[in-house]
Amino acid sequence: MRDGVFCTLVVELEGAARRETFLATELHPLVPSLKAAKVVCEESAIFGGEFTVVATSLKAALAKLQAMGFTVEKKHVTTWEKTADKTSIRLGTKGALPRESSAKDLIAWLEGRAKTGKSYYAIEETDARVAITGYLDGYDDYCEVQEAFFLMVEAGRACGAKSHAAFFADTGLVDPPIYCGLDMTNDAELSTIHFDEPQDMTEEDVANFEKRFALDFPAIAKGHETWLEGFAAKKSLSHRHGNAGYIRADGSFAIEAKYPALGGFREGRASFKNARGAWGFLDETGAEVIAAEFTEAYAFTEGVARVRKETKREMLGEDSWRSTIRYGFIDANGKWVIEPTLATVEDFSCGRAMITVDTKYGFLNKAGDVCVPPTFDFASAFADGRALVCVGNRYSGGKWGFIDDAGAWLIEPRFAGAGTYYEGHAPFMTDGRWGLMDLAGEIVVSPRYLQGAYLNKGRIIARADTGQGVFNARGEVIVPPEFMRITERGEMIEAMYADQTRALFTLDGKRLGELRVADNGDAAEGLVPVQLESRGKWGYADLTGAIAIAPRFEVAFAFGQGHAIARDAKGPVVIDRRGEVIAKIVLERPNIRSASAFGKSGLASVELGNQAIVALDGRVVIPMHLNGVAGLDESLIWIKYAPQD
Repeated sequence: MRDGVFCTLVVELEGAARRETFLATELHPLVPSLKAAKVVCEESAIFGGEFTVVATSLKAALAKLQAMGFTVEKKHVTTWEKTADKTSIRLGTKGALPRESSAKDLIAWLEGRAKTGKSYYAIEETDARVAITGYLDGYDDYCEVQEAFFLMVEAGRACGAKSHAAFFADTGLVDPPIYCGLDMTNDAELSTIHFDEPQDMTEEDVANFEKRFALDFPAIAKGHETWLEGFAAKKSLSHRHGNAGYIRADGSFAIEAKYPALGGFREGRASFKNARGAWGFLDETGAEVIAAEFTEAYAFTEGVARVRKETKREMLGEDSWRSTIRYGFIDANGKWVIEPTLATVEDFSCGRAMITVDTKYGFLNKAGDVCVPPTFDFASAFADGRALVCVGNRYSGGKWGFIDDAGAWLIEPRFAGAGTYYEGHAPFMTDGRWGLMDLAGEIVVSPRYLQGAYLNKGRIIARADTGQGVFNARGEVIVPPEFMRITERGEMIEAMYADQTRALFTLDGKRLGELRVADNGDAAEGLVPVQLESRGKWGYADLTGAIAIAPRFEVAFAFGQGHAIARDAKGPVVIDRRGEVIAKIVLERPNIRSASAFGKSGLASVELGNQAIVALDGRVVIPMHLNGVAGLDESLIWIKYAPQD
């Protein structure tokens, strides 16, 4: 049996009328009765609390309470006022239950906690009695429930009922352990039994305690273990809400989802943020190899990671201070490569990191030395061994060019606009038109486009006077510039007309037959999901434009690993390349809106508000509890749980 607290509450009643009276009794007004009877309860905030703090403002009062160890934030405050002498603040806070809560409300609250896997309770209600037995998961639960149970004993006494409550703790839970009970028989005064130390309680005392308060330890333990098995998943889920982790292809956790923020793996490290808001780094086994001691941490790049850390704290007053937080760079072992002295800096690229000093841009090397003085009015990170910089106002009248890693001009600042290099080419603007140049600054596509002409996979998607189109690196037409919007969709190009219908092209510009579809998804493995008519059924076309799978699905998504997810009239399914259903996907939210292709992991994600992960055989690996999935082609798949379902 793990550490915890056994508890019991029994209120013996005489008929339904007295039971209803008991259940309707408000509990908070009974607090003075407990105190008058000298019944000791652990400090609890089940009905909120009242505090008086020497301070002149609510903000200062909250800061003092935090410093005293009370977790009280502004959102917890229900009322506050200054005392007559104006030197103190008196405030009230909300609790787990409103102050007007009755015994019936408390029972409903306990049932709610049991349903969410908070703690175990077995609740019995008849006309003759109300009985609750339970096993509490920790000291905080005990504090709340002890006060509530004792108030319910007093409520029973007020109704003329016989009642008692008791708590018995495993000795490993707290120091001192808990052995306490409250008993009321007929019209007698409340009486308590309490042992502060385990050595004070003999075996005979334990037996008498068990008998007096009807604590059936074996029955409670058995009920708890049965409940725990059924609620283990829910308890785990409650701990994962809002947190990120990594799973393997079989759905098992490689790194438990316990981090409020968790980055992707780069160079064998992933940044994480813990519950205290501090950042550190994990390796691929999940070990925290660099301790969480930073206020910010970014992915490793070129052997180093940019981090931010508090380097100085100046006290401005009793309850306020000013922090100095600076950037630096660490290696894979957490050792400083560049000490945290930088107010602003970006990640390294091509051995250089961009800095800003008094609104001017320059660059550092990995020794931390300024190798390009901050003299430019704007700059972008190095790419293809050169950095884009601007001299003058970048929004109006500035001139753009490119420098090498020592700051020498490779391409003089002569352009009205420019973009960074990619695939050995960069866009530039002259007289309001955009073209493309090579690494030497030679013009390969003359200025003719209305927007930046970025090269990607040998193609340019750009807008000409007649519309948007696709061009090669020499400016030759691949898809005519006559469309409202052009989008690459996997193995295909989607071209949208002004009426929202689409023409589909292969990547080399061949039109997919005469298809003009109402909607489509991404082309993959030679098949593209298509909806031929608005509000019509979905099917699949091949890359000649022929219909390969006849439209019969409510919605259909991209292929991957020879399979795709679609939704028919009965719900989501997995289909093969013939369109045959090979598995049904059983989800609590079957009307999925979107789905990814199956990755190399054999997994895909589906979405309807939240996301779920499914396998090729239709098995639901993680139900719809997620709001982020990435890396389905990797051996470790990143997931993030939704804050709540």
